[in-house]
Amino acid sequence: QADMHKALGIISAEHRSIAAVLSGMQELVREARAHQGRVNTPLLLHMIDYLRSFPATLHHPKEEAHLFRLLRQRDGTAGPLLSELERQHTLEAALVEAVANALTGVRPANPASLEPLADAVQRLAGAVWEHMSLEEMQVVPAARRHLEPEDWKAVAEAFTAHVDPLREVNAGEPLTAAFARIAASLLASTAPRG
Repeated sequence: QADMHKALGIISAEHRSIAAVLSGMQELVREARAHQGRVNTPLLLHMIDYLRSFPATLHHPKEEAHLFRLLRQRDGTAGPLLSELERQHTLEAALVEAVANALTGVRPANPASLEPLADAVQRLAGAVWEHMSLEEMQVVPAARRHLEPEDWKAVAEAFTAHVDPLREVNAGEPLTAAFARIAASLLASTAPRG
């Protein structure tokens, strides 16, 4: 039980961090609309780097390699749902890149140029929130029913082997500084070792 609660607590906390970043992106778009299309590009780039570096290289791969793999072994009916979630992980990476590409087209002198970015952020946020909802409403209950104590031990060990950089943000720290620090530490930790 302790390993199950630890693993699910970490996964849930990481989902909250990802959701906070997506909400932050939407807020930056709202602010840009209020300021004639001037977007806080450095902060948005740091948020994009976070999504590229943390969910894509740590959170999702560990879900697939540990939680999903073990659930497939224990529950013969879970395969189609888990395959769909893995497909969504791949789609999410493409949607993050679509946000990055749309950001390059924003021109402060042309507020209409903000709309492709706004659309890309909305598509990303909607897809990720739907994805996390599926995980929390279907995968977690199935895992609670089917995984064995040794399975939960493996999942907990996998998810305690890293730290979500957003857990290290101080309440008074400006978001721009926090994301710059987070992006730098993530890029350093995920760089290929020579």
